[in-house]
Amino acid sequence: MSIPTLPKITPRDEVWGRTSVRGVVFLVGSVVAGVIMGLLWFFVAPRPSYSISESLRASIPERELAGVVSADVYFVGLSVIFGLVLGVQAWLWFHRDGLLSVAMAVLGGTAAVLVAWRVGLLVDGAGFAARLAAAGPGDRVRMDLQLRSLAALVCGPFFAILPVMIASAFLPERPVGRGRVREPKAAK
Repeated sequence: MSIPTLPKITPRDEVWGRTSVRGVVFLVGSVVAGVIMGLLWFFVAPRPSYSISESLRASIPERELAGVVSADVYFVGLSVIFGLVLGVQAWLWFHRDGLLSVAMAVLGGTAAVLVAWRVGLLVDGAGFAARLAAAGPGDRVRMDLQLRSLAALVCGPFFAILPVMIASAFLPERPVGRGRVREPKAAK
């Protein structure tokens, strides 16, 4: 009876196999995903505009009132998508490390939504009050991008943890005692 051989570990596998390296790469990737999400939020979220009347009163048309919360809706939608992707990535990279996969999914999802929120606000800038004060009759003044419901920030971590929990509940466990082995170093 022959003994099965296991694949040898290369130096690249040894570095990438370190949990700390994978953790740092994952968190940096989560921040980059947050920047992308913030830019997408800025470009796709519609913002209503105030109309300035002849008597210099600012009013918002009734049809655009729903647009006041649309930025929150778009942020939640993007948080769900990015959270699921980060959760799947956390599972793929950290499922052998037990609870670390849960922690990384939560940290990655939280980092992504916080960065996205700040990037969206930074790109849009502020100045609604100044634009409104400078507007004349007949002008339309667009509202600033704003996250009115801070509870939307919870969607990213929640949906990042969802794939980890589903995968850990329904996928079979990895057999114990299997895996790669290190070759003993030759004595000099």
